[in-house]
Amino acid sequence: MSRAGDRLATLLTEFREMEPEKAPDGLDDPHTRVFLEAWKKLPADIGEPLFMGQPPLHSHNRWSYLWKYRRVDHDKLAAFSDLPADVCRDLFVKLVAARLIYPDGTLSRPAESILTA
Repeated sequence: MSRAGDRLATLLTEFREMEPEKAPDGLDDPHTRVFLEAWKKLPADIGEPLFMGQPPLHSHNRWSYLWKYRRVDHDKLAAFSDLPADVCRDLFVKLVAARLIYPDGTLSRPAESILTA
């Protein structure tokens, strides 16, 4: 793993420990399942964020900061999921906000439970 990938993995530990028991209501539809499968298959493009200084203190700001490590090819994600680009982008925003997907390409436990339901 790269130095940036190692740093990201360390910073993600906090968020993995704070995962909710279950996913928010309304995210157990077929489009979400397809998106989550595609997310797991999409190669993670991880690099150093263009950000000076230490990670922010507030967890909400730190979550946004962690996403600066990841470059997401939304066209490729839409192709992997076979969903329309606008649907795919909307799901991406929702799943990031719900902290169900991680910038390293993994899923939270609640997201994994959506796939196994």
